[in-house]
Amino acid sequence: LKSDYQVNSHQSLFFRFAQQVNSLTNDQIATVSSTQPEPDLSVPNADKNHIWSAVGSHTWIIGSNTVNQFGVQGTHYTDDIFILVPNPGINANLTFPDFLTGRPGATDQHFIQNKVQFTDAFSHQMGKHSLKFGGDYSFYPDAAIISSIGDCGRTTFFDDPSVILTNKTKYPEGFQTPGAVASVSIGTCDAGGPLHRSISPGQKLLGLYVQDDWKVTPRLTLNIGLRYDLPLNFY
Repeated sequence: LKSDYQVNSHQSLFFRFAQQVNSLTNDQIATVSSTQPEPDLSVPNADKNHIWSAVGSHTWIIGSNTVNQFGVQGTHYTDDIFILVPNPGINANLTFPDFLTGRPGATDQHFIQNKVQFTDAFSHQMGKHSLKFGGDYSFYPDAAIISSIGDCGRTTFFDDPSVILTNKTKYPEGFQTPGAVASVSIGTCDAGGPLHRSISPGQKLLGLYVQDDWKVTPRLTLNIGLRYDLPLNFY
């Protein structure tokens, strides 16, 4: 969606909005063995993206040789990759005394980035010099990578569960017999994040530049420029 508006002979406005939504299953490529095809359908997944961008700008013709352009943009990006295996599941290769529950080898992933950017460009024609000064500033209200690992619970038994159930002499109360279960480990299995606001004061980008197109002779033009970029609070 795009629109232009001429305020008067010296000023004009511009707006654009774009959005893209993607959804696909089993698009994560993984090679388990030389005989197993890609993707690995033993761990099916759903991948969904949502992306949008909104831009607004103002152009001001200050004089016959001077113009200023100011713009602001907001962007949003999310990517959700979910494993389509019931949770909790049971490890197909049970090895006692450890009993593992979860989704073996499965990892849910969530990516999010929100960005706001401001930019300004000032242009001035001065004889043989076409000068331009400007810069841009960006900040990220939200930026996170979150994952949830499937193998998140482990119970260690003192003996094979079938023995615990049948040997009434050794285990008169079955699994309730003290010592039958050696240990139980339960974790949240989350990594990355957090989903909420970025770590204060958040990530920022600053860029400044100056350039000159110098027409030295009718057949020779020099393009000279200098730019400085400063990332703040990035990992």
